Amino acid sequence: GNGIYITAPNSFNVEALDKDLFNIVTDTVNDVTNLPSSCKHGLIVKVTNSAQLTEDDYYLKFVGDNNQDGSGYWEECAEPGIETTIDSTTLPYILKRTGATTMSLEPYTWGTREVGDEHTNSKPSFIGKKINQVLFHRNRLAFLSQSNLILSQPGNLGNFWNKTALTFSGIDRIDLSCSSSSPNELVDGIEMNTGLVLFSGNAQYLFSTDSDALNPETAKVYSLSTYNYNVDVAPISLGTSLAFIDNAGKYSRFFEM
Repeated sequence: GNGIYITAPNSFNVEALDKDLFNIVTDTVNDVTNLPSSCKHGLIVKVTNSAQLTEDDYYLKFVGDNNQDGSGYWEECAEPGIETTIDSTTLPYILKRTGATTMSLEPYTWGTREVGDEHTNSKPSFIGKKINQVLFHRNRLAFLSQSNLILSQPGNLGNFWNKTALTFSGIDRIDLSCSSSSPNELVDGIEMNTGLVLFSGNAQYLFSTDSDALNPETAKVYSLSTYNYNVDVAPISLGTSLAFIDNAGKYSRFFEM
């Protein structure tokens, strides 16, 4: 193309004496329209937009035609050097059928962070914490960790990252916290017609949406009740209602909700 790519082992400055003839692009630009249509394959540039905000920053990588320098296109990518993978040995394993009478237990293939940084596409809240329960809801894989409910992308059960850092996406992961004035570590849940009923040791919550589509903007967690719950006995479905056991007092009590 009509560009010159300059590199050096140490920092250096380049000045254009005639800015109408030359446009200098470093590893950061303020406006995406300043990016050239022909460039070095694999070059990554940070688009800052507003200098005062970090929430609108994103990264673009130039992909040359046939992976060669020259003409090509810019695509969104992750910040260079950022951690993009999750250690699969610290996450739930998958039990998979390999034959008529054989099965294998092995690590699952989890999604990687393909876009953004720690501000625009942060790590899911279960990283570094214990996962208490694994559920399935509305074509999403759900983890319960401390007081948080984390759901994967729909149809992509191993991907707990956002799809893009440019704008809101309806298929982004969902990561919500159940706020309470008392400790409320989520330990179990059960799917109902109205949503996903969540249980902590002393409260019950409903995860649902008022919209037809479940996404990070429409998902909500409501407080249902504050009954004690026996964390050693999973709730069961009774068809149109559900049941659980409490753990208070001398005798156990059976609740139907």
